[in-house]
Amino acid sequence: MRSQLALRGRGYSAYCATKGALVMLVKQHAMELAPYNITVNGVAPTFIQSDRIRPHLDRPEFREFILERNPLGRIGDPLEVAGQVIAFAAPAGSYMTGQVVYIDGGVTASQ
Repeated sequence: MRSQLALRGRGYSAYCATKGALVMLVKQHAMELAPYNITVNGVAPTFIQSDRIRPHLDRPEFREFILERNPLGRIGDPLEVAGQVIAFAAPAGSYMTGQVVYIDGGVTASQ
């Protein structure tokens, strides 16, 4: 998500720049590997229920902030990320390459 949306006044220049670089890396790898019929895509999830994010979501003010800006009004589930990865790997996804899918409940579409 930070490859598409900057943060005001937060000092995240390096973080956002590296996220943008990863998007371009996906595109470049897709072009280099396409002649070999290899697809390259990426997923960019936002906050997903996990042990890593749980301590942050346990803070009511942080959880409320995340939920307020999310159009779907909820935190994502790991299966929702896995589903997209499976779609990329399945034969039905074999014509998609060089794309990054933002799994963020609509945040990048709305901001």
